[in-house]
Amino acid sequence: MNVEKQKRITDFVLGRIYPISQSAIVAGGAPRDWYFGRSANDIDIYFYRPDLETSLAVCSTFYRVGFTIRQIGEEFTNHPLYEKNAMIERVFDYEFSGLKFQFIQMNQKTFTSVVKNFPLNICMIWYKNGKINGTPDFFRAVRHNAIVKVNPLYANSDAYIKKICNRFPDYKYYENYEELAKSLLDG
Repeated sequence: MNVEKQKRITDFVLGRIYPISQSAIVAGGAPRDWYFGRSANDIDIYFYRPDLETSLAVCSTFYRVGFTIRQIGEEFTNHPLYEKNAMIERVFDYEFSGLKFQFIQMNQKTFTSVVKNFPLNICMIWYKNGKINGTPDFFRAVRHNAIVKVNPLYANSDAYIKKICNRFPDYKYYENYEELAKSLLDG
């Protein structure tokens, strides 16, 4: 499925869940891939609704806007994909028009808990209202072809970091911005 079709479907989904969370955003992989003209594997939509205190409450609320979502796992504190971000409450799967979605419920507001906590600068990007928005860190990654670890909770050997580095073979990995700065001065 091409990027523009993925964006149209995502815009439709974001519009449907607007009554649930006006601050819902797509962040990380999909907007990054779209920025580079690549189709995304799935779409991660982050939302904040502290009043939805149970999985049943979340599922019922989404059902009222026409989405039958399914929670992934039971305890995300031990889930390997989400264990490093303590701000994630629950994650739900959904498929719509041939596109896979994950609705990720945060325990803090999306604009203060999602993008800034990604482990790598190349992931610090989001999508909302038809627009891709990158942070200065993201654009620094693009400008220098440099993937920099920006969240110390992740180890260099984490599978996630290896996965992203493999997706960008033309980019060099740096453990921190000091290593990048030294490389730029030496180069």
